[in-house]
Amino acid sequence: EGIEVMALYGPGDGTAGGGSPPAPFRGLDEPASVTVRLPRPMHVAQMGTGRRIGLTQGFTTGVRPWWATMFAVSERKLQPPILQPADGVARRGGNFEILLTIPDAQGLHAVKVRVEDPDGRAAPWFDRGVIVENGEARLIVPIAYNERAGSWRLTATDLYTDEAASIRFEIR
Repeated sequence: EGIEVMALYGPGDGTAGGGSPPAPFRGLDEPASVTVRLPRPMHVAQMGTGRRIGLTQGFTTGVRPWWATMFAVSERKLQPPILQPADGVARRGGNFEILLTIPDAQGLHAVKVRVEDPDGRAAPWFDRGVIVENGEARLIVPIAYNERAGSWRLTATDLYTDEAASIRFEIR
């Protein structure tokens, strides 16, 4: 039930477990074409690339030696995340609360949350991974008393589909 993650591996050097790349590593990273057949039509997205294959019972892709190519496979359409702040203003010394939903979600979804300061620079002290269960998670973002005032951006990216949602919020 839910989303299945499928890993495809390209050809190795013929040793058990695929081995490791021989040295020198010249011309050995050529992708091989693979056709995947599914038991029934399913929604497919290639993880880490943002590539949506869509509803299909089969597809062809390239796989590279010594690298996994990952796919999210689901009976339901994979929806992008939605962010709904409880309030558009975050107060210093308080918490900023956001409802993160993934419509029609099945199972658990891993979501990467990143924040940018008013100048557009990464604010890694706010970054986190969030597990969305039953299509919903509440984000609590603690705001320091000395945090810089201004308009900040929070982005949530679904790790299955690489689809993202962003909101701007004010710190006062």
